[in-house]
Amino acid sequence: MSKFKTLEVLRTRTNAGAPPSFPQIDLAYASQCAGRRVGEAFLDPAVHAQCLESALRRHSGAVGAYVNLCLSAGSIASLDSSSPENAYAVDLAGVCWNVPANDVGSPCRYDIADLDDARLRTVDALSGGITETFANISESCKQEYLIVPGITGPYSQVVFMMGLQKTLESIYDAPEKLHEILKVRTQFAADWARKLKAAGAECVWIGEGAASSSLISPQHYAEFVMPYAKALVDEIRALGMYSIMHVCGNINPSFAHVAATGADAMDIDHMVDLVALCEGISRQTCLKGNMDPVHLLTHTPQQVAAESRAIMDSVKGKCGFILSTGCLIPRDANPACVDAMIGSAD
Repeated sequence: MSKFKTLEVLRTRTNAGAPPSFPQIDLAYASQCAGRRVGEAFLDPAVHAQCLESALRRHSGAVGAYVNLCLSAGSIASLDSSSPENAYAVDLAGVCWNVPANDVGSPCRYDIADLDDARLRTVDALSGGITETFANISESCKQEYLIVPGITGPYSQVVFMMGLQKTLESIYDAPEKLHEILKVRTQFAADWARKLKAAGAECVWIGEGAASSSLISPQHYAEFVMPYAKALVDEIRALGMYSIMHVCGNINPSFAHVAATGADAMDIDHMVDLVALCEGISRQTCLKGNMDPVHLLTHTPQQVAAESRAIMDSVKGKCGFILSTGCLIPRDANPACVDAMIGSAD
């Protein structure tokens, strides 16, 4: 059993003792720990895996790390790396990714214009980087730490493939067609889960950052996100794996719908009322959060430790809980602050 002691234990615990601390170490911060450029790791799963292992060696008390969205050679149709500042990678769905030399990549241009584009039904350009990164992590590291690879949720897949604006327009202009595409993307996500299971994953995180209440209404979440996320969670559970639902930003208005996906745990961002969620959530769902990750840049280790203890005290005995950052650790976070957060749960 991994150091994480499995989510099954955490789902039902009442936190009589200190909960585990699992700050969200991923690509950006891990690259800094390894002394590598983030853009290099974003485009190379082998380097990405080396960086994650380096971060876990630096923070040996950590529970584990997240494998976040990235690209692999097999998902890239063309690559322009002639500039020392930015590379531009076009993936198999025609999305152009701007990859800064020392930051994560992000889409900057979309080729898919509407829901009739066949690539929405046939192309998977997102899973390769994560599955290859997970495969490149050493077995000894996987035995000692919980390595949690990501699966981009069905709704966020559509956003990554055709952009946020076109997806939001589709909610109003072509809702039935959007539902059809979401059903297809759910199957892509389920196939992604099966690949990770075959590679040895015991837990995955489902990225639905585009479904934040900061971007869509609770009603639209309930209609266009929740049913498909729930279907994916059910597939993951049937495979014998655990799931963490990750929805960035403010989910105060829609947290009941997020919980209804049935995920074993939920990442809770810093602007969410953690105590209210903890008191209103089923004890079958473990909450994971919710320190502002910026505090690992701006606060002292002593302040981070004090805030960590305050967060834990606020929910003690109320729900299954894992102390974590509300979102991913910033690239330039102070390692001493990360250590302070990890150590506060001892």
